[in-house]
Amino acid sequence: MFKINIKLILLFLFPLLVSSKLLDGLLDLSIVQKLVDEINGLTGGIWTAEVNELTRLPLIEQKKLCGTIIPEENKNHTQAEPPKVEGTVKGSCSTKIEFDARTKWSGCSAIIGHIQDQGQCGSCWAVSTASTYTDRYCIAKAKKNQKIGTDAGSQFSALDVLSCSMSRDGCQGGWPLDAWKWIQSKGVCTGTDYKTKGGCKPYPYASGGATPRSPCKSACTANWGTAYQKDKHFATSAKGLQGSTATVQAIKNEIMANGPVVACFDVYNDFMSYRSGVYFKTANARKVGGHAVRIIGWGTQTCNGKSMPFWLIANSWSTGWGEKGLVKIRSGVNEVGIEKSGIAFGIPKI
Repeated sequence: MFKINIKLILLFLFPLLVSSKLLDGLLDLSIVQKLVDEINGLTGGIWTAEVNELTRLPLIEQKKLCGTIIPEENKNHTQAEPPKVEGTVKGSCSTKIEFDARTKWSGCSAIIGHIQDQGQCGSCWAVSTASTYTDRYCIAKAKKNQKIGTDAGSQFSALDVLSCSMSRDGCQGGWPLDAWKWIQSKGVCTGTDYKTKGGCKPYPYASGGATPRSPCKSACTANWGTAYQKDKHFATSAKGLQGSTATVQAIKNEIMANGPVVACFDVYNDFMSYRSGVYFKTANARKVGGHAVRIIGWGTQTCNGKSMPFWLIANSWSTGWGEKGLVKIRSGVNEVGIEKSGIAFGIPKI
């Protein structure tokens, strides 16, 4: 009975055990390792958890990574139950990628494959929108046989979306479809990530650093040679799929036609520890918040003769997380709301 109680404490109360178990702002490694071991005992080897920088963050810091505010009407859809796991995977699983936007539009592979790092700002909604616009801008040019660029002038600013499309501090959260509508009406300027610091408005937040409020400024950085308004790029449309319209085939059709889309879903504490495989929420995992990512493809993983379809997703938690920044999430069953919570996209104006 004592062992059962310990497991319940780890699974249910882990995010709250912060006051006495913090070391330099991080949770005690031994407690985190026990939680990860518990998770790995529940996945059957279909996906693997690990201790990483995010799993050691207290709940209040983990929540900062989840800045997508999902509307109430988008939450009333049945989510999947964990699959029945019988034993553990014997040997290795095989993975078949059925569609990958990086392969479909190979000239844009470096753009689509670039993994952002949002830092400790709830900017996933803005980062995923700006990144998807960048992907689709490259793809739209490729379709017209125009020269494709990977320089700062062909990458678009998450900061512009973050600071100017909202009436409040964008690090407190937002909604991708609203961001796409803002791009359609107001335009988005150029801007790269924090490391390269290029374009009109590069991303200002370093990994793990402070995230002071960035007010909306109608000006580019001093070293960018184009005026803010002239630097703006627009979308000819801004659309969304949610609920009954967000079928697996509808999502796939849009990606195959025009490129990656933004997808919103619920993050649970076990997701923070994802390392590899096809993610599904384990029993008793605790909800952390809403998140937005880019779906760039899909495929199937087969373990012990049983197949599981998945979405191939680019996250914005750096290349140090997951499969070099990528994650595979079980598809076809609205796992953690990935299909029904909200799919957003638009067509860049070229």
